[in-house]
Amino acid sequence: MKIAIDARKILDTGIGTYTRGLLKQLGKLDKENEYFLFLPSAQLKQFDYGSNFHNLSDDSRGYSLREQISLSWKIARLNPDIVHVPHYVMPMLQRWPTVVTIHDIIHLRFPHLLPYLTGKYYARFMLARAVKKSAAVITVSQASKDDLVDVLNAPAEKVRVVHNAVSSGFVPLPPEKARAWREKLGLPENFILYVGALKGHKNVPLLIRAYLEYARRAGNGRPALAPHKLVITGKGVELTGVDDQIRREMKDSVYFLSNVPHDNLPYLYNNCSLFVTPSLYEGFGLPPLEAMACGWPVLASDIPAHREVLGEAAAYFDPRDQAALSRLLEEVLADNERQRRLAAAGRRQVAKYSWAQAAKQTLAVYQSVARGI
Repeated sequence: MKIAIDARKILDTGIGTYTRGLLKQLGKLDKENEYFLFLPSAQLKQFDYGSNFHNLSDDSRGYSLREQISLSWKIARLNPDIVHVPHYVMPMLQRWPTVVTIHDIIHLRFPHLLPYLTGKYYARFMLARAVKKSAAVITVSQASKDDLVDVLNAPAEKVRVVHNAVSSGFVPLPPEKARAWREKLGLPENFILYVGALKGHKNVPLLIRAYLEYARRAGNGRPALAPHKLVITGKGVELTGVDDQIRREMKDSVYFLSNVPHDNLPYLYNNCSLFVTPSLYEGFGLPPLEAMACGWPVLASDIPAHREVLGEAAAYFDPRDQAALSRLLEEVLADNERQRRLAAAGRRQVAKYSWAQAAKQTLAVYQSVARGI
């Protein structure tokens, strides 16, 4: 088969992590089919997955008219047997069996997070079109599949669940190596960690308020004296939902890191005391699994995707209950045995997922589409 893949988001977080993990393992698994990857011209020489992988350039900006025209024309010239779009925006001129990956429907669940009203209608149109026009839909969890069926009326048999996985670099590191990295950045010795975007559905303001509630108790009314700080890393919109008093209390107790390179994230996980993910909604949620792979306990919001992906390996809390999260932070930080149990359960849980398995399942989707099944 001749398989074309829109890999233009290969350096993004989220979709980029998915694309890199999948392509690396497809390169190891499949030596028979020919793959044609559409990449930004600056990345043409950066990625080499094997002799049957061919890199083609396309610098179209995402969500633009140009990507619809340019990519459609280039795919037409290639005339592939299958097209795989690892994002919900499919080329409008579609004559080839297409597999589309829809990671979540965040734009439909939280439309107010989109900067423009037109973005809401664009997202709904493109998501509905992807469900209708594709030969198969891959999604990353049963929770996301349920959303696609319930909200977009996707035929259940058309949606295949292929779980994400953790990259091989997320492992426990030698303590002295991790400590040297932490000291170089000037981070505190003991801290609670959050990794992810600062967008509204990620619920970071609640995490900050819950942490400060804990820190006031632990620091006798002065959060800066609490033994554990809070470190937040990620990118997104301006942090909202935090008033001036909270911002003052954040000084010397809440640390923000921006744009930590993906390859450096294992150092960050290996320095934390525990990891917290307070999201109101996820399609999958890689950061808590990454923390588990590095050997650290995880506290997670009680939402369907987390329950599915993390199983019994996390301590759960109501993502709308600030006091509940504050109490849980205090309880887990004070209980070394519970931390050890969570960390051990996390290592067992993360072993259930692999990019090799994801690649095998994805290749099976390609083959079933090619056979018209």
